[in-house]
Amino acid sequence: MNKAPTLLPQPGGRHRRDENSRTADGWSLGLRVTAVVSTAAKDAYHEATDSGDTGTASTAALALGALLVIGGDVQGAKDAFQKAIDIGSADAAPIAAIGLGELLAGEGDMQGAKDAFQKAIDSGHPHAALAATAGLGVLADQGA
Repeated sequence: MNKAPTLLPQPGGRHRRDENSRTADGWSLGLRVTAVVSTAAKDAYHEATDSGDTGTASTAALALGALLVIGGDVQGAKDAFQKAIDIGSADAAPIAAIGLGELLAGEGDMQGAKDAFQKAIDSGHPHAALAATAGLGVLADQGA
């Protein structure tokens, strides 16, 4: 029988874990490690975006945008995606345009989303163009 994970308090304030759970200390440690790794990654990506190398900078800005989306920083992600687009790497900029388009659509800025998707299409990047065309199709289906 599968039971839901539980923390079972023990005398003296200690926790025992059953076979399907983690201790509170384990979760806390995991959250702290994630925060440190995330902060270090953000710092590294920021540094790389200022590297002066178009490919490295644009790819770092794209990765930073994705990391910020995961962290819930939509404005920061939009800024990072725009930076990747502005830097102009043939590989990262079109993918960043899709990310920007998706965020703008999520905020209700349909014209901004269409413009971003169109940049990806215009890039000629085969995967980005296909994904951006699909994005425009979704917007059209929504009446945008």
